[in-house]
Formats: sequence, structure tokens, C-alpha cells
Amino acid sequence: YEKKTAGAFAAALNMAAICAGRFSELGEILEDFSRNFGVSYQLYDDLRDDGKERKDALQSLIKEDLKREDLSFENLYQTYRLKTYESLKNLRDAPLKRLLFSVAGLVLKDV
Repeated sequence: YEKKTAGAFAAALNMAAICAGRFSELGEILEDFSRNFGVSYQLYDDLRDDGKERKDALQSLIKEDLKREDLSFENLYQTYRLKTYESLKNLRDAPLKRLLFSVAGLVLKDV
């Protein structure tokens, strides 16, 4: 999941930070946010998918990959959803923090 949407989110946010001359200040936070947001989005999108077989296959792969039998697809989504917002806790730029919270909230239907 990290190699799907997360990379596109990271590229867009990193380019914006570079253009603003703030990559050294924001790069690590934006990278963490992008990774968690990208994975959250992919999980959210798959949860909305009606294909039960696909969900079952993905959940099986997740359990095998993470070596955790107790982890459900929904729990994994909630974990990454929370990590998305938590990754912004050290962001000192209040307008940027609000913007990223809003974008994540709209995409993940939290708003």
C-alpha cells in the first residue's frame, strides 16, 4: 500500500515544500503524513469496494505480511487513519496543519 498513493502524495507535498523553500523544515513531517495518508486512502478505498473476495484476499495478505492474526482490515484502516492525523502533531505552521487536516478529513470522509 505504501507504494501506491503515498508516493504521489509525497511527491506533491515535497515539491510544494521545495518551491516554498521549506523542505528542510517540513520534509520529514510531510513524508510521514504522506505515507500514512496514502495507506489510509488505499485502505479506505478498498473498504468501500463491494468485492468481499478482494477484501478477504487483502486481509489474508496483511495478516501474513504483518504476522498478526488479530488484525482486521477495518482495524488496520483505523490505525493508519489515526497515524495520518498524528503525523501532523509536530507541524508548527498552523495554516498548513489546518489545510492538511482538512484535506485528509475530506478524502477519508471525517469531515
